[in-house]
Amino acid sequence: MALRAFIARHFGDAGYAERVGAGLSKAHRNSGRRDVDLADLRAVVFSDHHRGHGDGADDSRRCEGAYCAALGWYLQAGYELWLLGDVEELWENGPRKVMEHYDNVLALEAEFGDRVRRFYGNHDMAWRSAGFVKKWLGGRAPASGVQEAVRVVLSDGGTPLGTLFLVHGHQGTIDSGNLLVVPFSRFAVRVFWGTLQRLFGFASTSPSTNNELRSKHDRAMAAWADAHPERLVMVAGHTHHPVFAGSKPPNLAAEAAARQAEYDEAVRTGGDVVGARAALELALARELRDDHHEPVKLDRPSYFNTGCCSFGDGDVTGIEFAEGQVKLVRWLDDGGGASPHQLEPPLDKPLELKSIFASVTGEPPDPARR
Repeated sequence: MALRAFIARHFGDAGYAERVGAGLSKAHRNSGRRDVDLADLRAVVFSDHHRGHGDGADDSRRCEGAYCAALGWYLQAGYELWLLGDVEELWENGPRKVMEHYDNVLALEAEFGDRVRRFYGNHDMAWRSAGFVKKWLGGRAPASGVQEAVRVVLSDGGTPLGTLFLVHGHQGTIDSGNLLVVPFSRFAVRVFWGTLQRLFGFASTSPSTNNELRSKHDRAMAAWADAHPERLVMVAGHTHHPVFAGSKPPNLAAEAAARQAEYDEAVRTGGDVVGARAALELALARELRDDHHEPVKLDRPSYFNTGCCSFGDGDVTGIEFAEGQVKLVRWLDDGGGASPHQLEPPLDKPLELKSIFASVTGEPPDPARR
């Protein structure tokens, strides 16, 4: 019984959430602070590029075009660029090859000047060393350095509004800084996993393809944010899983049933049977392979996740803050064009930061300040 309790505490969901929460609390205590007026908040958040040096183990190479298109768009539109960790894949690669291969991207990011901010994750934790930053980023290093986390304290014309907490999200995990575990993990990834990727060229999407770990970690981060006494709104990466507060996972069974009905109707009426069958089989395959993992459930809209810039299909996702609103976007658009496609919220239902903080803090927004 004692052994079972020990295993449950240290390796079960409750123990996992406790460790993640402790790690996030420490990062929050040590985080820097920025004070920003809502009218001046104009930023895009990207994470988890996992840049390598262009070989089969480089998860960022498929997404380079989409990401550069996004950088050009946000640069000209006057956004800040917040890079939320695991930008470089320094477990699989030494820094020299990575920085040389992505010199063009680094130069484009550097054009943001004092509008770029960097954070480190577990795969590029070396950036927490000022000497490492100076050696490999040099004049391209952000004025604020490379941070673990930051609190962006928002006000609206002098009236306090709430706090955005920016952090990569690996905190509290076994490979988040343990001096015994990290070198071993880095060695295993560089020697074994990296070699397999170079041989076969498949995308390294863990933990994004591991739905159990992904949802467990998202739930742990969401629970910490939801219960935080500061009533903050957390923006993280790490899981490669876009999370937009208030959104729900798709009902794949209902989607499959709808496609079945459309196919049956096409057969009955002589419609586009070919297209309807293709749509039906796509929906059925998605439903079959869904593991029905528990979605992130929030009492308040206190947790967002950027997704990643290393999807195997070449897409990147990010979180936009502008005009007092927040959006989850994907690059490229549905037609493959160089413009953002808004994933959440629906176009006819803008999500205002005032409303988010009203829900999080329990204080209604001032109608006079809408």
